[in-house]
Amino acid sequence: GTLDQQASLIWHLKDFALLCMVLFSGGKGLHAWFNVDKCHESHVLRFFQYSVSLWADKRLWTRSQFARLPDGLRSGDKQKPEARQPVIYINPENIAQQ
Repeated sequence: GTLDQQASLIWHLKDFALLCMVLFSGGKGLHAWFNVDKCHESHVLRFFQYSVSLWADKRLWTRSQFARLPDGLRSGDKQKPEARQPVIYINPENIAQQ
């Protein structure tokens, strides 16, 4: 979807888990980080299943899958140059829950 459509889905998902940060992939997508640290494992599973049903990246089921990093540098190739992954939204209160 468009960036606006992606932002709308992320904003919807914040009703189910604490939205910490959204960054731009440097290409064509938004990536959101949610804090589920204090959530029961069954809630995290349902949240992720629901997120994937709304087109979240299902590759993140794999525990070893890399995720986007804030202000990270996406490596480039002949077709796509290197690109920064800027943070476009951050809520510090949701990052470190006591």
